Amino acid sequence: MRWFGEPWGAAGNLAPICENAKDRVKTPVAESCLFCLEPIEEFDQGVLMPYRQEQGGEILAPLHLRCLLADVLGRELAFL
Repeated sequence: MRWFGEPWGAAGNLAPICENAKDRVKTPVAESCLFCLEPIEEFDQGVLMPYRQEQGGEILAPLHLRCLLADVLGRELAFL
């Protein structure tokens, strides 16, 4: 999975997704987050998720890290 922003995790103990620097991409500034629809900002962290569009075809859509966690752990965490 592709990720953007600063790597996350404790010093010397990166989150597994951040261990492979080849998967790091440029932060998609101004693109809308798939979850909250707010624009991605320069210093945000997140991932690019495969997303199948209604009109067909698949894209990689940006998702804030906080939105990804909120979707997995519970939506009330979305605005931490």
